[in-house]
Amino acid sequence: NGSSFNINHLCIYRWAEFASTVDHNFILTPLVWQRFFALYLQRPFLDHSMPERGSLGLKLFTANWAQTIRREMKTAISNTCKDIQKEIESLNNDIREGEETKEHILVLNFLPRYLRYYQTLKLWIQEPRLHEETLFLPGLPQQYDPDRLARVFLTKQEDWIEFLRVWEVGETIRVMIHEWAQIASYQKPLPSQTESHDASPDTAASRIQKRLS
Repeated sequence: NGSSFNINHLCIYRWAEFASTVDHNFILTPLVWQRFFALYLQRPFLDHSMPERGSLGLKLFTANWAQTIRREMKTAISNTCKDIQKEIESLNNDIREGEETKEHILVLNFLPRYLRYYQTLKLWIQEPRLHEETLFLPGLPQQYDPDRLARVFLTKQEDWIEFLRVWEVGETIRVMIHEWAQIASYQKPLPSQTESHDASPDTAASRIQKRLS
């Protein structure tokens, strides 16, 4: 159900600061940016649930302190684009030197889409026309991703999981389990605990590994 832009949306500043400071290598960073732009570009709704033309997000960043946050977001997106381009170049160099692996191919298939995503966000944060009442979405260049913009305006969108490095989740879990097992192996039980531990040698790390196996 639609509702007008209200005081609850002022959390946009927290999302803006979070987005501008979070490491882009953090797996959920694309969803952080999605949440920010959902608030920044959202069009207010009338009582009859028809969207008004024009969004209010840009007007919330007119104060000097808010403009500073907006500049920091622009810088963060630009730096992320540069980092992704460097990563692509590095992987291509590895392949040219004969170091091609399945992971290289997987990442290289993902990174161009990931780069286009941040290039689109850069256009969204810079373009004041996106907030105008007279905006004609079909007239925007494809670099703006008009179809996605339309869903953002109407708050009709799923999580943008296509921009997540999902293959890293399993690896992260395996590393955490390995580290936990190492820590547990170095823990020495107190004398009073030795008897109970001997009777029940099953450790927390082994129980986690059994559940995930």
